[in-house]
Amino acid sequence: MYFTFHSTRSSLLVFLLFLPSLTSFLFPLPSRPLFLLRSSPSSDSFDSDPSSFSTFDPDFDPEPTPISSETLDYWSTDTSSPSGISSQTLSEISLDYSFPLSYLADVVVRFGATPPISPDSILGELIDAEKCFAVLEALGSLDGSEVEEEYEDYDVVGLAESWGREVGELFEVCVREGVGLPFGVRTFIRREEAEIVKEVLSAEKRDEDPDFEDSENTDYFG
Repeated sequence: MYFTFHSTRSSLLVFLLFLPSLTSFLFPLPSRPLFLLRSSPSSDSFDSDPSSFSTFDPDFDPEPTPISSETLDYWSTDTSSPSGISSQTLSEISLDYSFPLSYLADVVVRFGATPPISPDSILGELIDAEKCFAVLEALGSLDGSEVEEEYEDYDVVGLAESWGREVGELFEVCVREGVGLPFGVRTFIRREEAEIVKEVLSAEKRDEDPDFEDSENTDYFG
């Protein structure tokens, strides 16, 4: 009787000794505390067609891809997620993604931001989360160096000086022809827009001087 009781007690002690190891083997704990664990949104949440996002089409009508509230919630709480772009300034995004600041300014104005804006404006304060996502898609699908080639080397002030015209003249033509000036006269307009401005200025000059094209001033823009 005593032997049986002693043997049973010994077996119980051995069982209790190895119980923690057995438990951790059968029910492994996560490497991070449960309250810190979170699931990332699936890749389906980011399904869209970035190639449709173009700033060089004059008839471009931006329509951001709708994204789920789950994804937006994830963005707003996880600082390592792509939503970090919404808390950055346009200048910071331009540097981080090697994209021309002029392009970013064009896009946010087309998305509804009211010009003039500042390079130090925070993206998320200019446009909503879905549009921030569309900007992120564009940055990931376009070549920054190719985009930069689409813009003039001088801002409106520099163009006026190089063309021998008043800044106010260029500004007036830009406004009249619908050329966006997100940064006012410090905007770098696209080359195709500059050609439009040139044509208008040339037409105005011809109206003033019928012999303009046949004069020595044919090379009007230097």
